[in-house]
Amino acid sequence: LCSLSLAQVQRDPAAMAVMNQAIVALGGLSSVTSLQTMQIVGRTVLAGSGENSTFTLSYLVADNGVRFARVKTSQTGVTIFASGKGVPFLSPPNGKVEVFGHHIAAAALPYEHPALAILLVVQNANYSITMAPPSKNGLVHIHAEDDTSDDPRSTSPQDWYFDPSTNVPARVEYRLPDVFHPSITQFTAC
Repeated sequence: LCSLSLAQVQRDPAAMAVMNQAIVALGGLSSVTSLQTMQIVGRTVLAGSGENSTFTLSYLVADNGVRFARVKTSQTGVTIFASGKGVPFLSPPNGKVEVFGHHIAAAALPYEHPALAILLVVQNANYSITMAPPSKNGLVHIHAEDDTSDDPRSTSPQDWYFDPSTNVPARVEYRLPDVFHPSITQFTAC
């Protein structure tokens, strides 16, 4: 017989308090829970190549989480990475659609709206949320990670840094599935 050993979810009360205080500092729970849709439009230039592209990030907030579509338009065509109602997919310009595991969509939190991203982590019972050593510049450091299996563990780690005087996040470091290869993660910070 084979037994599977999963890590036990840890919820540090002090870390949870910091996360909840951040939601309040960023407008409060009612302003976050009243959000239904969000769209962000921008332009990127790939360093070194000068390749220009535009992108649109669309989020739909529902009772069971957030659905998203990330559309990138470049000289080579349109690429779509979407949550697909729990079955994320990538549709590149060549039209060959690739489907990915649920953990890939779960890793693509709306970091562009920190209060919503924090709320989704706090509400997810699979996430361990713990205090970590403070940063060198005195920021409060919280580590969050989905401990349910190896797949989410590879894409879910987040390190949040909060200003202790305002409770507002100063920085978040996380692993983001690559837009062109969602099974590959890249270290990202904002």
